[in-house]
Amino acid sequence: MKKLIFIIVPLLLFSCAHRNRNRMHIEHKHAPIVRSGILKLGIHKQAFIDTWGSSNRAYTATSEEFMSGRVLGSGGNFYKGKKTLETLEVWKYEKIDTELVFDGNSLSAWKTDRTVDELRSFALTR
Repeated sequence: MKKLIFIIVPLLLFSCAHRNRNRMHIEHKHAPIVRSGILKLGIHKQAFIDTWGSSNRAYTATSEEFMSGRVLGSGGNFYKGKKTLETLEVWKYEKIDTELVFDGNSLSAWKTDRTVDELRSFALTR
């Protein structure tokens, strides 16, 4: 039993330290970019939470309507409609009229009419 505790405790400590180190890396690498008002692909979503706070709305994106079909041997299938893009998450910040699209944890697209200076001033007033 003592050997098991001797192995488990260091693993737990390593896991917590590794998670904390990853979070600090994100804060040091991506949060300053968001605070500067610049949006670029790949920014981690935690940097926006740390800088701008939580979004007003968040939802999963859906595709435009499309049709697809395929033939398999003696049969096939056909689909018409929209599909949910489960990995794409859209965050809407109403106060600054900005929408961010994340693929997993990384920024993959955005929509805003705000300038870099306006986005920077929003980060500074939080």
